[in-house]
Amino acid sequence: INGDILIDERFIRIAALNALTFTKRGWISDPSLRLLAFLACERQIKDALRKIGLKKGQYNRLTIILVSKNKEKTLKNIRTFLESKGLEPIEIDEIFKTSKEKLEKIIEIYGLTQGEITSRREKGLKKAISDALMERMSIMKLRI
Repeated sequence: INGDILIDERFIRIAALNALTFTKRGWISDPSLRLLAFLACERQIKDALRKIGLKKGQYNRLTIILVSKNKEKTLKNIRTFLESKGLEPIEIDEIFKTSKEKLEKIIEIYGLTQGEITSRREKGLKKAISDALMERMSIMKLRI
């Protein structure tokens, strides 16, 4: 997925938990695609891909989200894979660094309204955006 628009670790964890535990007959059966849908706060895969999928030449960072029972083995395999491609991993804190431009981009991509953000603004803009996205994810889940 597009790593440039991830707001915080909590949002990813809740989306992953939803993807692994929420199954509804007739909806997305693949947990990795459900994760994409929850991260995008979209019920339809095509809409989720349009919103947060990779688009050639538009983003600086790819983020891969893995859920594993064996963290050490998984991390070792990821490092080996990245090294084989001439790439290197970055720390998770680096992914969630925010700038005014990043926050504005997230607001635009998700189509957040000023009302959604303003009502939570006292916690700071990043937290307000994260909370608004969590609410959207919950509402999306109810509508499935």
